[in-house]
Amino acid sequence: MKRYRMTVADYKYMLESQGGHCIFCSATREPCGRPLAVDHDKTTGKIRGILCHRHNSALGTLGDNEIGLKQALNYVRGCL
Repeated sequence: MKRYRMTVADYKYMLESQGGHCIFCSATREPCGRPLAVDHDKTTGKIRGILCHRHNSALGTLGDNEIGLKQALNYVRGCL
């Protein structure tokens, strides 16, 4: 949170505003007990939300942009 200049209160507010869990799944903490990750735009630094490690990593792996997400979606649609 220091990296993003967030206070604990900011983090809690953001997490509560998204239902108390990762935006993509029902995780409220990491399996190891650690808090969920602060996700941010790698270009602008703007905070987007609170995610579990799995989904935060997935966005990064897909290039953290619409092109990567669309390519993954097209791939999955083509395999169904």
